[in-house]
Amino acid sequence: MKHPLILIFLFFFCHLQSNGQGELSGAITVKFIDEQQKPIDGLLVQLMKAKDSSLVLSSFSGSNGEVQFINVKKGSYFAYVAQLGYDSYKSSALVIDNAHLKIILPDVVLHAKVLKEVTIVSQVPFVEKQPDMTIVNVDKSPMTAGSSTMEILERSPGVIIDASDNINLQGKTGVTIMIDGKKVAMSGSELGDMLRAMPADAIEKIELINNPGAKYDAQGTGGIINIVLKKGKLLGINGTINGSYGQGVYPKANGGFTLNDRTKKFNLFLNYTYSYRKNLKDITMEQNFYNGSQLTENTQQYSNYIIPNYFNVLHAGADFFASDRTTIGFVFDGNIRRYQYNESSNSTTDSSGLSPSYSSSIASDNGSETQYSGELNFNHKYDSSGNKTLSATLDYMNYAFNDVQRFMNNYPANEGSFVQAPLIYGQIPFVDQIYIFQTDYTAPLKNKSKLEAGVKTSYVSLNADTKFFLGTDSSAPIDTTQTENFTYKENIIAGYITYSKSLKRSDISIGLRTEETIATGNLITNGKEFKRNYLYWFPHVTYSDTLNRFNNLEVSAGTRFNRPDYDELNPFKNYTNPTTYSQGNPGLVPEYEYDINVSDVFKSIYVFTLSYAGTQHPIDAVHIPAPGEPGVTLITQQNLLWNNYYGFNISASPQIKRWWTSNNYVEMFYNQYAANVSQTPINTGKFIFNGNTDNNFSLGSKFSIEVSGQYSSGGFWGYFQSSARWSVGGGIQGKFLKDKCTVKLSVNDIFNTYYFNSSSAVFNYTESYLVRRDSRVAAISITYRFGKTYLPEDDKSKKSEHVRDNPGNGL
Repeated sequence: MKHPLILIFLFFFCHLQSNGQGELSGAITVKFIDEQQKPIDGLLVQLMKAKDSSLVLSSFSGSNGEVQFINVKKGSYFAYVAQLGYDSYKSSALVIDNAHLKIILPDVVLHAKVLKEVTIVSQVPFVEKQPDMTIVNVDKSPMTAGSSTMEILERSPGVIIDASDNINLQGKTGVTIMIDGKKVAMSGSELGDMLRAMPADAIEKIELINNPGAKYDAQGTGGIINIVLKKGKLLGINGTINGSYGQGVYPKANGGFTLNDRTKKFNLFLNYTYSYRKNLKDITMEQNFYNGSQLTENTQQYSNYIIPNYFNVLHAGADFFASDRTTIGFVFDGNIRRYQYNESSNSTTDSSGLSPSYSSSIASDNGSETQYSGELNFNHKYDSSGNKTLSATLDYMNYAFNDVQRFMNNYPANEGSFVQAPLIYGQIPFVDQIYIFQTDYTAPLKNKSKLEAGVKTSYVSLNADTKFFLGTDSSAPIDTTQTENFTYKENIIAGYITYSKSLKRSDISIGLRTEETIATGNLITNGKEFKRNYLYWFPHVTYSDTLNRFNNLEVSAGTRFNRPDYDELNPFKNYTNPTTYSQGNPGLVPEYEYDINVSDVFKSIYVFTLSYAGTQHPIDAVHIPAPGEPGVTLITQQNLLWNNYYGFNISASPQIKRWWTSNNYVEMFYNQYAANVSQTPINTGKFIFNGNTDNNFSLGSKFSIEVSGQYSSGGFWGYFQSSARWSVGGGIQGKFLKDKCTVKLSVNDIFNTYYFNSSSAVFNYTESYLVRRDSRVAAISITYRFGKTYLPEDDKSKKSEHVRDNPGNGL
């Protein structure tokens, strides 16, 4: 196991050394703001040679509006921007020489412009690599036509989704899923169902954050995936109307609109999307029970799930620009999902020495999930540069789940005839309320250093009152074995501080976060109660160094952890069918991870990364024989002993031809686990290889073609492993009606190969299952943009655009 790692590190070290010899290079930094002095993020900025206007580098502005070009050879250049809704911008000559290795431009104000006057000269790529995250620009891919959010995640670099809809990032579990920076109050199959119903048309981008810093919540050993909903940024009254239709085994359709009205003092936005997606899931499972080496029972089961989903997404808000430096805003988000869940199962059980028995079951599930949130936010800049700021947010979130279930099981009376067991009727409501307050402060210090600090507190209150009845409705006798009332309260108090400093050619950041968790769970039905109170510290360090004009070294190290979710702690039995049930484990403790990442950014195109992560007490799902119940399977969560992860990945985004852009990602990692569950000790690991490619071919200024593919050699997580899978998809996009109308055609999983084949084995029990979904879908989508983005110029906001050379200064 150690020798391959040594070879990888030697390769990486030799790569750095071989490219480390070369002339010194420079750096250019520029920040873009709008007429309200707010940073403009997502802005495509190009660095071109002054001699012939050929493209040298391109990058996107971050959330602070800043763009930095590093590893720039000596010479004369200019920066250029042509962004929809803004005046174009071209800087004066930027000369990199021995006396001027670092150039910092004054803040550049981009003024609003009528849409028809703007010329688009470049396309934002589907996948964009930034220093601290990878961004998937959902709307820029033809293949997003008619897609769900889960299908976009499956195409995202480094994202793996297993058969139970657990989401992994770069081979690591424990990923925190957020929408607009707020943690989603769901996990596992519930989260998967929601993401499969949520249309991609409602999303602007997806942020993949592998190694978050101290200012982020420490929750999530696998990193953070933040889903950012669409929000209008252009000035004036403008918007879009969109609709799509897809056909797999079953239809999938959605439609919606965005509306934005922005003036000097106000920004109002309203986005709405409605989606109908009829999903399919087929499961073929085999379970084997043993007594030592003797097979005592074999069950083979086929289940067919048909799940129509009706999904509503509302995103609305307002910003009030009280002054050039102060903004007050309000945001409301609402998600409503209604679904109908129909399942039919057929099982064959062969017990040792007995004749095979047969059973069938029919289940229906009707319910709704409602999630809404309100946020009040405040942001103040103490100076015109925007480097010293104070921000605060106050959030309230409410997640309500109301489910009605009906089960009917048939058992054999004798050959050729069945008897029907009593009907089971269930009501499963619960309400989750979350209150959050957070404030952050940023201030520049002397000698090109900066201080960031913040505090956050959150309170969670959950109530689940589940009732099952032995009949067709709530008037029937209650089933005490499946009825519970569970409450959970959690209070988290957190704070962080980060110090960063720019040196001659490098930057360093040191941060520390602390979080205290106070939680109480109470299963009122039987009087069981558990309490948790723990305090953790999370240091984090990042260092970057411009080695030469080709290479930029980035090193980060930190710690994170995972708290058990409420459903993982709830000790109540939840039956999937008569032979399988899930049960929470109140004895779970948080898993704690420490990791280190070393990256080389080569020519701003290739990123080579080595990673290590060690996790104590990792939380993992296990399927084991139910204690004292022969022939019954228990699904629960356990703390394993430890997990070691060793990874190496390459991200490459070359411009192969002027008309061909390619985004590629490959990773190889070794996952090693140690555990002892159900009398089954393990201390083993496995090499995994994953990769995906996304290629965009430009057919002039109006049309483009996209071809993508993904491959996974399988997965290995504790007692579970899965086999290889792959898929290929393609799409075409065209612009019409003076570029106001965009039409996309796509086909996902053309060869219908993206299915899951998994297995698990513990003492006296093995299982294997195959999961197939409605993954091959052909779709069409149409988006129409309307409105103007004109705003009278504000003479006071005009600034002369000149270059201030800062030889030897930091950034």
